[in-house]
Amino acid sequence: MTTSNYKSALSSNLKDKEYRRAFVRSHIRNGIAFQIHAMREKKPWTQEQLAKQIGKQQAAISRLENPDYGRFTLKTLEELADVFDVALIVRFAPFGDLADWDLTLSSKSFERIVEFEEDPYFKEGLLGAEPVLESAADQYLSVENDDSQFIKRRKEQMEKELSPTDVKKVLSPRQMSSTDELEQNIALGR
Repeated sequence: MTTSNYKSALSSNLKDKEYRRAFVRSHIRNGIAFQIHAMREKKPWTQEQLAKQIGKQQAAISRLENPDYGRFTLKTLEELADVFDVALIVRFAPFGDLADWDLTLSSKSFERIVEFEEDPYFKEGLLGAEPVLESAADQYLSVENDDSQFIKRRKEQMEKELSPTDVKKVLSPRQMSSTDELEQNIALGR
């Protein structure tokens, strides 16, 4: 099936609510299971070795790598991300984003999941470092009413887990000042 034919068929199928529900569930279950398997094999670790890394039994890893299992907890996914030294992104998205991701999904696409030290985005001199990172953060967390509340909650959560210096490294100066401004407005009853 060509990409064009696949997109057309997918577009038609996604008009059905039950199909959309099944499509999302399938992607969650298959995508996570296959990524865990690919990252484990890249190490190369056995299921037992990975289980020891996150304090679980080998059977738990076998279940996590089984697309039919589908009972992942965020805590377990966070533990796996930590062990593999990769980011974990959990977000809601339009179906178009999922369809695009589906079109590019392959075992080769999982090879792009690299540990922080291997991540080309952070290689020194590649992108001009801090201004690029700050700009990306500012675009993602643009400072407006609802976003300011989100940034404030994010800052509070990070303060529980990081030192104040580390929080300042993660949030851009613009985001830091917006949370300070938001806190002042709340104190003044605005």
